[in-house]
Amino acid sequence: VVRLYEKAREVFPSSSLALYQDGVLNDGRLGSYLALIADLQERGLVDSISISARHMEAGDLSFVSRNLDRLAATGLPIYVSQFTVDIIDDQEHLSRFAEVFELLANHTGVRGITFWGYREGRLESTNAYLLRSDGSHRPALDWLMEYIDLPLPS
Repeated sequence: VVRLYEKAREVFPSSSLALYQDGVLNDGRLGSYLALIADLQERGLVDSISISARHMEAGDLSFVSRNLDRLAATGLPIYVSQFTVDIIDDQEHLSRFAEVFELLANHTGVRGITFWGYREGRLESTNAYLLRSDGSHRPALDWLMEYIDLPLPS
C-alpha cells in the first residue's frame, strides 16, 4: 500500500490522496487501519480518510463515536461513504437513520457523508432506500431534507 501511495504522489503530486477502509466504524479492525494511516502520514502520502458506513442499522453508536474520535485524532479530515440503514419499517428506519446521521454529521472530524444510494430497487441493501420507486418519500428523506434545510416539495 505504501508503494502505491508513493507512486500516486509521484505521478499526481497536486492530487489529494485518501485512504479508504470498509467496516472500521463498527468493528474491531480500526487498530490496523490507524497504523497504516500513521505510516502514510509520516511519509506525507495521505491527505484524508475515507470510511464506509454501510449497514448502520445495528450496532452500538457509542462504539462508533469512539472510533470516529480515534480517526479524528489523526488530524486528517474524515469522509464517510456508502451510508445506509437497512430497516423495512419506516418509523424504525427514520429513528435509526436520524440517530446515525446526526452522530456522523455533528462529529468535528467528519467533512462529508455520501449515501450508497437512495432509490428503491437500486441499492444493494433492500430496505435502505429513501425514495420509493413511485417517487414518494420515506419519512427519513423528509427528516433529512429538513435537517439540512432543503425545502420539501409541495
